[in-house]
Amino acid sequence: MRLNRRDFLKALGVVLGGFVVWGRSLLRAQSQPLVINQASGRSGIAGTVTEIVTGQPLAGATVSASGLTSTVTTDAMGQFDLELPPGIYEILVTAPGFLDMSRVHQEVGPSSLLVADFAMVPLNPSEEEAQIIYERLIASPQGSLEQAFLAPGQQTPQGIAPTVTVPSTIVVEWPDGTQQTLDLDYYLKGVVPFEMPPDWPLEALKAQAVAARTYAVAYTQGGAKPICTTTSCQVYTNDRFPGSNAEMAVDQTHGQVATYQDNIISAVYFSRCNGKTTRDSEHAMGSDDNGKWLVCSEHPWNYSPYLRARSCNGHQPYSSSCGYYGHGVGMCQWGAYYWAEKPYEWDYLRILNWYYTGITVTKSPPAPISPFSGALFQVGSNITLMWSAGWANYLGELQNLDTGATIQYGWTPSTSWPLGAWALGRYQWHIKGRDVNGVETPFSTYSRFYVVQHVYNTYFPRTDKNSTSNW
Repeated sequence: MRLNRRDFLKALGVVLGGFVVWGRSLLRAQSQPLVINQASGRSGIAGTVTEIVTGQPLAGATVSASGLTSTVTTDAMGQFDLELPPGIYEILVTAPGFLDMSRVHQEVGPSSLLVADFAMVPLNPSEEEAQIIYERLIASPQGSLEQAFLAPGQQTPQGIAPTVTVPSTIVVEWPDGTQQTLDLDYYLKGVVPFEMPPDWPLEALKAQAVAARTYAVAYTQGGAKPICTTTSCQVYTNDRFPGSNAEMAVDQTHGQVATYQDNIISAVYFSRCNGKTTRDSEHAMGSDDNGKWLVCSEHPWNYSPYLRARSCNGHQPYSSSCGYYGHGVGMCQWGAYYWAEKPYEWDYLRILNWYYTGITVTKSPPAPISPFSGALFQVGSNITLMWSAGWANYLGELQNLDTGATIQYGWTPSTSWPLGAWALGRYQWHIKGRDVNGVETPFSTYSRFYVVQHVYNTYFPRTDKNSTSNW
């Protein structure tokens, strides 16, 4: 049974012994039922940590919350119970031999206990384990399709949308209609590891990041409309894999999208080909057994000049009647894995240009990555500013909004600026890049952070569907 097709996006509203237990983005795993201590008036987060491959409980994992120093360790059943004051947190789980995993925007209310389970991905999995991880982590064997491609017999000579400026933010709409404004790359870090496993080769994941960003920019028309969080668009969750190849892939491709003749393309992709070739768009495959991909046949789309059949090997065909897992058009994810590995070691640009004929991949100026704009730091905390890569050198500028004092850092090839501990105050910073020929980009937009006496939660903007007010 697959773990996903998932309850990632469903709100949980269960009352346990007078405690409200609620959450979003839960990755369910095989484990013993969680027994909750029903001490009156407590608030916090509890759950079970398991191994994603075996479903077995993971003892000895460390669980912590952003802005606080207290931690707990999972017991022999993989369970944890972390008391927290009311607030909004990023919950981080670490364990030796596994990728770090976190869940962002976890809201703990007064006298309530939030339930959040985690399924941990092992480091250096075997080939068999890698296949299990893919099946359990990835929501769908193919990316979402624009309706224009579902009209066989027509011709689309260019991309699906005119080139637009890559926005810095994007609005996501959850299934309950609630909307949330996110930094675009922050959003992609909740998308990419659920389209391609977070421990895959970096260059394959960079190709996936560009494809996912291209889709998001086209779908939202440059940020003008919201994007859903389900397989009807791109699956977005609150789960993250800090420091993983998936996150580095997003950072290292900041602002990059694929275009064809100055139009944003339909960067469609799928899981596995027949071990020989991808397919032309007008010969796309479809599942004839309600998406199980055991029986398949041709389900043609319209013609596209950049979605042409390309040789694709290095992996076994899928066990379907056609050998494909997914529609077979565009980028084959297991093929990208193969090209990124030895002996080929293709970079992401070569992978993208292999699967999407005649495209161009753009590059945007550098932009702040961390901390996210509006972040709070407790006085005495060490702060490091980080920005996107892609340029030879960088110049950062930091301003104290209370005093007006400004300092600069650079030019430097580094993509981070270690500030150390800073005094109470309001700060803003921005970054610019310079290429090997000395050509400079403009400064990015400002990103702000605040140093305060105490941190009880983290701020994150979210709005109701028909409102623009933050809460």
